[in-house]
Amino acid sequence: MDAQARKYALDAQRTEISEYQIYKRLARKTRNAKNAEVLNRIAEQEKQHAAYWELKTGQQVKSDKWRLYRTLLLARFLGLSFALKLMEEKEGTGADNYVRQAK
Repeated sequence: MDAQARKYALDAQRTEISEYQIYKRLARKTRNAKNAEVLNRIAEQEKQHAAYWELKTGQQVKSDKWRLYRTLLLARFLGLSFALKLMEEKEGTGADNYVRQAK
């Protein structure tokens, strides 16, 4: 893997592990059992994505603590829907990057 691809893979891995932790924490904080179930399922998918990137990079990375803090703060003060919408927009950008990386 060349340096640029490795940097991309490490960034993707960090994003996935960060999103895993965000969804897990949001699931714990929500009062709605159905929402918690959905958030936990999404968290597990993100964890699998992070594991995929870990296989590619051969190393573990730490989550983006600032992003975790910021997203949880937004969810608390502006609502879960607002925070999830922001994450969804970033997820779309990540999917585009995955497609480009696969080519």
